Amino acid sequence: MDASISDYVGSQGSRTLRSSISQVTDAMRANPASRARTGNIAARLGVSPFAFIRAFKCETGLSPQRFQSAIRIERAKQLLLKDDRPVTEISLDVGYDSLGSFIQTFTALTGISPGQLRRLARSAPPDELFTPTADSYARPAPAEMTISACVSDALESEFLVAGLFERTFPAGIPLDGCFIRPDSTSFHLQYFSAGRRASLLVAAFRPLTWLDAWSGHYEALRVCRIDLRLDRREIPTVRLRPVMATDPPLLTPLPLLQILRWTGPQN
Repeated sequence: MDASISDYVGSQGSRTLRSSISQVTDAMRANPASRARTGNIAARLGVSPFAFIRAFKCETGLSPQRFQSAIRIERAKQLLLKDDRPVTEISLDVGYDSLGSFIQTFTALTGISPGQLRRLARSAPPDELFTPTADSYARPAPAEMTISACVSDALESEFLVAGLFERTFPAGIPLDGCFIRPDSTSFHLQYFSAGRRASLLVAAFRPLTWLDAWSGHYEALRVCRIDLRLDRREIPTVRLRPVMATDPPLLTPLPLLQILRWTGPQN
C-alpha cells in the first residue's frame, strides 16, 4: 500500500497549527518512506494547502517536501552503516523509486555519495571516540570576507562545531567550517561571495564514537541556526538550544570537516 503521511496525522481538533506541524514532522521521521501529500495533510488538519505550507516553512525553515527529503537521507545514512545491504535496497526502504535520484539527493545533502560514506566511516574502529581538533576547513582560494560570531552558553563537556552553508538549511559541503575549542567562545569563518544569503549552524554535542559521528546519531545535541545576509557586516551571538522535532537533521557528517581540511573534496 502506498502510505501517506496524512495516514499518521490526526485531525487538528483543539491543537494549534503549530503543534500540528510538530506531529507531521514526527510522522515523517517515523515513516520516512511514506508520501508527504500536502493536500491530504492540510485537509486532515482542516486548513488550506497554502496555510499548511506557510506554517510548515515558518516552523522548520523548509517546505514539507524538502524536510521529508532530509529525513529520508538521515535514515539512509543510518541504514548504510548498519549492514552491507545494497544501496538500491536502502533507497527503496527510505522511499525512493529511482536509485539515481537517491544518490543525487544523498550526495547533495551530505557532501559525499552513499559509497563514500560507507568507506570513510569504516576507516576507523567503530567504537573509537571521535575527537575533533579546533582546525577549520576552508576552500582552497583566497577568502573575500570573514564572519565572526560568539557562543554565549557553551559547556565544558561539549564539542562545538560551526558551519556556514549556502543552502537555507545546513546540508552538503559548507563554505567554511570549524570545530571550536571548549575554552573558546568565539570563532571566525571565511567565505568567497557577498550579496547572498547563507545559513550559519552551530551545534554542541557530547563525546561520541566515529560510527555515530558519521551516521548522525547524537545525544543531547544543542543547536543554533541563524540566517545571514553575507553582504552585511554583523557579529551574531549564538545561543544554543535543545533540538526540537521541527528542526531539520544535521546531514553533513562531522568527520567530513576534518577530512576535507587535509584532502579536499572526495572523488
